[in-house]
Amino acid sequence: MSDEIDFEFDTATFDELRESLEKVAKRYPDYAEKELKKEGREFSKAVRKEALSATDKHTGNLTKGFRLGPVKHINGVILEEFMAEGRKNPHWHLVENGHEIITPFKKNGKKLKNGGKCVGFVPGKRIVSAVLKNWGGKHEERLRRVLQRVKDDAGL
Repeated sequence: MSDEIDFEFDTATFDELRESLEKVAKRYPDYAEKELKKEGREFSKAVRKEALSATDKHTGNLTKGFRLGPVKHINGVILEEFMAEGRKNPHWHLVENGHEIITPFKKNGKKLKNGGKCVGFVPGKRIVSAVLKNWGGKHEERLRRVLQRVKDDAGL
């Protein structure tokens, strides 16, 4: 048996396909970057909404520090980083992951007898993972629409 495959094709059709694929390759990064920024904003809104509904107290800057990093192109992958912790909300990790309750060491400059002991644990809210569970299906559908627009523009 032979492992060779024979096929014939029309060179005009092949040239049209090649040109269309080149158009897609040129336009795709622009479309992807634009849509990724849009998705990032939507994700940030969803995390903010979930954070406010998952927490009891709404004082402070818990959701003020949410920001998106610049769009990066790394080895053919286009990505944008969501950052939830910064100068405006340095305690996000405590809400997300949970934390121990520790008694204070000093009060009015005097060392306390039972200071520094763990007296309990506050479980984490796991806000980002809850948003990611619901995000998958919607995100996939929006990506399908973007790919269809790229195909339509390229004439495929």
